[in-house]
This record gives sequence, C-alpha cells and structure tokens, in this order.
Amino acid sequence: MARREWMARIAPLLSHRRFLVVIVVLLALWVSAPSFILRYAVLSPAASGQMVQWETLVLLFLPLPGIVATIHGGLTGKRLWSFLLGTTPYSPLLFLGLPKAILPVAIGVPMGLMGAGVALFRHGDISKAAGFALVGGAIAAWILIVSRIID
Repeated sequence: MARREWMARIAPLLSHRRFLVVIVVLLALWVSAPSFILRYAVLSPAASGQMVQWETLVLLFLPLPGIVATIHGGLTGKRLWSFLLGTTPYSPLLFLGLPKAILPVAIGVPMGLMGAGVALFRHGDISKAAGFALVGGAIAAWILIVSRIID
C-alpha cells in the first residue's frame, strides 16, 4: 500500500514535460562537460589527467543517462520518453567532431534501449520478452563498446 501512495505522489512529477527537459539538460551537462573542458580549456598536465579520468568515468563506466532512463521506463512505462531520456544527453558531443561525434550513437542508443526495454516490462507477457531482449542486447552492446574503446 505504501508503494502505491509513493507512486501516486511522484507520477505527476515524472509525467511533466518540464521535469523531463530539466533532467535531459542536467544529464547532457554531466556527459559533455568533461569533453568540452578538455577540448577548449587550457589545463595543467595534472588537471588534464584528472579531466581525462572524469571523462572516462562519465562516458564509459557510469552511464547515468542509461540508469535514469531505466528508472523512468520502469516507473512510467513510456517507451519513447525513456529512449529519448537515455539517448539525448549524448547529443552535445556531436559538436566536438570526430572521434567524439560517434559516441551519441555508440553509447547513447544502448542507453536509450535500456530505458525502452524496461518500459516494455509493464505491458503484458510478449512485451516482457521483448523488454528482456532489448535490455540484454543493450547491455551486451554497451559492454562490447566499452571493451573496444578501452583496448
């Protein structure tokens, strides 16, 4: 009973479009800030090394847009918004040119598919199978991409 009360309180906030826009902007700032700082700021070698570590953490090992998209998809069941919530925060990296312009597709799409897959869990038995396939495929793709980038 307590879960239903909690969901009743948070559901209007999650479905509000302004809330989603603010979340996407904050996630885009989280994802792209280290890359833009490394590209345009003059840093000392020590600070540059720390920024590279932060960029590696943000882009590869802590996929916060995917985590947020997964939570949103599980709570609301909205597939498109969950996909966009996982994919869109990587779009500012397009302005950095190659090789960073590939990341919105290589990492952003699996993050969005995780959110859409979890959203499918809320829609019947066949959708649960499709959701498991999407989430499993997205996690496998993310692991393969991260392992190729690290090598």
